[in-house]
Amino acid sequence: MTPLVSVIVPAYNYARYLPEALESVRQQTVANWECVIVDDASTDDTAAVARHWTESDSRFRLIRQDANKGVSAARNRGIAESGGEMLQFLDADDLLLPEKIARHARFLDEHRETGVVYSEGGFFHNTPSRLTPSLHGTLSRSIMARVNGDAWEKLQHYNIMPTPCALVRRDAAARAGGFAEASAGGEDWDFWLRCAAAGVRFDFCGDDAPLVAIRAHERSASRDNLRMLHGLVAAAKSWPGAALPLIYEVALGVDAVLRGERRAGSGRIAAAAARASEPLTAKRWRAYALAARVLPKRAFLRVVAWPLPEWPLELHRRLRRRT
Repeated sequence: MTPLVSVIVPAYNYARYLPEALESVRQQTVANWECVIVDDASTDDTAAVARHWTESDSRFRLIRQDANKGVSAARNRGIAESGGEMLQFLDADDLLLPEKIARHARFLDEHRETGVVYSEGGFFHNTPSRLTPSLHGTLSRSIMARVNGDAWEKLQHYNIMPTPCALVRRDAAARAGGFAEASAGGEDWDFWLRCAAAGVRFDFCGDDAPLVAIRAHERSASRDNLRMLHGLVAAAKSWPGAALPLIYEVALGVDAVLRGERRAGSGRIAAAAARASEPLTAKRWRAYALAARVLPKRAFLRVVAWPLPEWPLELHRRLRRRT
């Protein structure tokens, strides 16, 4: 039977987390799926762990990369080797909640115009039974923007969701050209931007209840802001269109500052801020532009790559609501 959904799991040296991720796939309330595990030339027991699952359930398959090529290449390999009409991307340290695939597959079946459907995700450190709205705990609100239609405007300012939160039609991924392999950080953001630029419709469905559990730990890509910055610069340089998204204008401005072109870089960031339609993002970019002019390079990089966490702002909001 042709699988309805292909679950793509890139894995690099995540043998300790992989069993929980794969168990979350097996616990889905629909059975018509395949799970393609792409071992990106791991040096630990990732391949052995994956083989255990392929031997116990034929819906799991293992593909091994000859060399470590990064998560984007691993996802692209998984897409090429899979056959499902819909694609579910799952990092090897994250979990799908049992209803995730069923609810999203049903939504795509009922809304043929939608290319990407997504719902809330929750974050956890030790146990997935205690999910928080973002990496910063219960004082922070959800990081996710709820879009129904064209996501281009929002995505120019910030990433609207973690990768596993979505279910994607195969033809939508093809229109986007897959994942950009030049980027080694922020590759999911770049993928959503490419989808939006190709005219793919995004739809948020559901409520505040998460359908994905995202693990926060010392190796989490979502916690590495400096890697994210470098990834955005690489993605900007390989962007296929003539008009760059605003976030890529900012990234190239930051890159110019770090290369010693302080005035040009600051001007590029300020120009992006002037065009921004999200007020908080515009303020942050204006602060970057000012910092580029007055701060030493190392201090500027710290401002950009290690931004203020969200929880003080959320605490302020809560206190204001009580007064």
